[in-house]
Amino acid sequence: MSEDGRTIRRGPLKGKKILVTRPKTDGSDLVRRLKELGGTCVHLPAIRIRPKVFLREEAEPILEKLPRYDWVLFTSRYGVENLDRLARRWGRSLSVLVKGKICAIGPRTARSVSAVGLQSDLLPEFFSTEGIRRAFRRIPLKGQRILIPRSDLGVLDRMALELRKAGAAVDEVILYETIPARFSAGQLEEALKGVDVATFTSASTVRSFFGALRRTSPGLGNKRALNGTAIVAIGPETAKALKAEGLRPHLPNGTWTIEGLIQAVVEAAGG
Repeated sequence: MSEDGRTIRRGPLKGKKILVTRPKTDGSDLVRRLKELGGTCVHLPAIRIRPKVFLREEAEPILEKLPRYDWVLFTSRYGVENLDRLARRWGRSLSVLVKGKICAIGPRTARSVSAVGLQSDLLPEFFSTEGIRRAFRRIPLKGQRILIPRSDLGVLDRMALELRKAGAAVDEVILYETIPARFSAGQLEEALKGVDVATFTSASTVRSFFGALRRTSPGLGNKRALNGTAIVAIGPETAKALKAEGLRPHLPNGTWTIEGLIQAVVEAAGG
């Protein structure tokens, strides 16, 4: 049974080939779950995550300011893990340094928050900019200090802009980098051969995957490369990136999580 109470029957993906573009550090669990449902998975990570290396003089100001924030907004488990890594590298503990409240986007991020000894105070219903806006709708943000630990691709995005519009003072700290993967034409051709469903779990996986497709097979085109393949996006931001590539993705119905993604894969595959 999925998180939202819907039952997924056994083996609905039997005979279906599914492309997983999630990073290697995240994709293995998704691959396992899809295989349990009978699917054959091709894992072709479109991005990899690389922690940023800090000198002591760069790390100290970040750690010294942590107790002053009213909110720490974690948009992924990588933000949690890399802030924790930074603190431990210099002999500190997040459970001591973080004095403010915590907003965690998504259940996996919330689990990572718990794993480092912290507690999530706010869990948006929807894992998107609109979800953040709704979650903070009844919380006065004027004058509130918010820290967003994030990747190099997220800085100055719409989420931070909306929070600033609401009167918050937002600091964005880059703790990890999102590196596009490089594929050969042969790797892409083999991965796409006979694929029934292609899954995308972030806008960065979309941009990286189709960027690689353009570099290796410039005359092919997205629609021809994915002819007959159902495209599934984990949420609206990912879907927006896919639409910008000229594709029409399927979206989970009501829950933008891996559980929702899996249900959407089953539905898109006709299971």
